[in-house]
Amino acid sequence: MQGRSVLVAEDGYFLADDLASMLRLAGAEVLGPVATCTQAIVLLEATSRQIDLAVLDINLRGELAFELADLLVARGTRLVFSSGYPTDFLPSRFVAVPLWRKPYQLPALLNSLRAMFRQA
Repeated sequence: MQGRSVLVAEDGYFLADDLASMLRLAGAEVLGPVATCTQAIVLLEATSRQIDLAVLDINLRGELAFELADLLVARGTRLVFSSGYPTDFLPSRFVAVPLWRKPYQLPALLNSLRAMFRQA
């Protein structure tokens, strides 16, 4: 993950903190974590840097993150969803986006993210 820019949008404080810490230890530049779609959009507007990846909780404090996901895709950002929702909850435009079901193991997620970049 060295040199990759990763947005973390997760409203669970401890999970967000652990995920951001793990990504930083792996060499990523972490944007956030943010707990709402509004905070994520403000962060996107404040940076001109390419964001390589976003890990998005589908439900951020009661707001679905699909509009945020659309903005990120338009910027060329890869996505990974994180949620307790079932896979069939995703809109059809996101069926190819990996969905990590909570609770997940952080090391397994990190390995999956690394593999995403190796396949690119």
